[in-house]
Amino acid sequence: FAGGWLVAEDDSNFAAHLVGERVVPVRLFAREGADTFSERAGTKARKPDIECAAVMAIDGAPAAVFFGSGSTAARTRAVVIGIDAGAPVAVRIADVSSLCDSARAVLGLSPGALNLEGACRVGSVVRFFQRGNAGATSECVNASFDVRADALQQALVRDALIEPAHIANVRRY
Repeated sequence: FAGGWLVAEDDSNFAAHLVGERVVPVRLFAREGADTFSERAGTKARKPDIECAAVMAIDGAPAAVFFGSGSTAARTRAVVIGIDAGAPVAVRIADVSSLCDSARAVLGLSPGALNLEGACRVGSVVRFFQRGNAGATSECVNASFDVRADALQQALVRDALIEPAHIANVRRY
């Protein structure tokens, strides 16, 4: 992405843009009391928990979108990364709670049981991967589902809602 790799981790407000041997930080979210999160520091509940990303066009321009896992309200945000002067920059923070609520409804999960761990663009859809977490809940559901990329784009940039009807091709593993 933008001539290199864009990498994020789940316990930081930053991604890293790797181009050759050069690493440039890319702020994802505004500092909300911390930029890194851990149990030891007492900030783990506030971490964005970025677990999945997909590259897609947003209003015709290339973008990378990082999604939180959806496991708590703090983790139902996505950040759209665009390119400015050849470098990645966060251009929009989006509330994707409707995506998470709809995924929970379709998968039959209670709050806290959603754990999105992967995403990828597959043609005209973005495929999400849910990993069940038997340690956190008795609902250990491993599954994948698709959301039309155009519906997802509307949610990311125009605050449109993702409804359960937008969730398709559900597969349980």
